[in-house]
Amino acid sequence: MADNHLLSSEDLTTIGGAITIVVTVSNALLYALGWSPRYVALAASFAVAAVGVASGDPGSWKAWCLGFFNAFVIYCGAVGVSTMATAAGGQAPRRNGRAVRAGAPEEVGLPVRRFWLPWF
Repeated sequence: MADNHLLSSEDLTTIGGAITIVVTVSNALLYALGWSPRYVALAASFAVAAVGVASGDPGSWKAWCLGFFNAFVIYCGAVGVSTMATAAGGQAPRRNGRAVRAGAPEEVGLPVRRFWLPWF
């Protein structure tokens, strides 16, 4: 990686780069617009996989079949990263955007705006 950028196009064509894109976009849209990350991540996974196929061999039906299944690999990786980050943060279980643990400050009914929230 060069010093003048964070991610290059070569970085983004790896599985780690694809998962990074999906997690970042999903959590940013959750935080900014309140969109459900589980659905945004699924759509973003298919978009990233399609871009990967289109940049490689777009005329091959085998490439598109692999891209379809790779989208699910990317999605599962993004869910895993989000789940681990949420668990590492020690956040309370949530239901409808509200904490359900007794004694949590969020129980008073105030919405919580955290970047790492559980997707499921």
